Amino acid sequence: MKRDLARERLKEIRTLQGWKAAYKAAGLDTQGDSSFSDKGKNATKRRRLSRAINTKTTGAKKLDSAQRKKINRTYRTREKKGVFRGERVKRTVKAINKANNESRKRARKVFGSKGTSPDAKKLARRLRQNSNLSADDVRRLEEAFERADRDGGVSIRAEYARHMSKVQLTNLQPSTRNQFKRRQTKAIRAAERDAKVE
Repeated sequence: MKRDLARERLKEIRTLQGWKAAYKAAGLDTQGDSSFSDKGKNATKRRRLSRAINTKTTGAKKLDSAQRKKINRTYRTREKKGVFRGERVKRTVKAINKANNESRKRARKVFGSKGTSPDAKKLARRLRQNSNLSADDVRRLEEAFERADRDGGVSIRAEYARHMSKVQLTNLQPSTRNQFKRRQTKAIRAAERDAKVE
């Protein structure tokens, strides 16, 4: 199946900068074709944007050449200026910290003073093991994202896998454990592939 780069880029703009930035990048905020005019409430605008991104959704719309040019130009300009880099770092940090936060919650439920098996030492150790990323950790991630143009993202994958591998799956809630396990496995395998290439 042929890739649709403009749609992929529009989706990434929405993910990293929000639906309003993507809506504008797609030219949906300009007057013209009635189906792409800037009328309606936010919910309507989000649906309109969804139809421009997802070809499988009901009422999917084709992007015209002017929209494709605008999306690609917007994406390349922001990428060149490093606008997306900071957002990508934030999302990575948020994902890792979310897993650590969940592990700390579970540790309190089990080893806390009102937990099922109170144990102050085990609680302290689990809280320490699952602390949020330090300023140094975040700085290393930022440096890895800055090197992405030169190393093809190898540093990012290595740094991400390093943090993901530290998360103990047994500490996570059963409802999110499988989802996180897939992400953890994917991150570790990507870093291992990079190591073999070197």
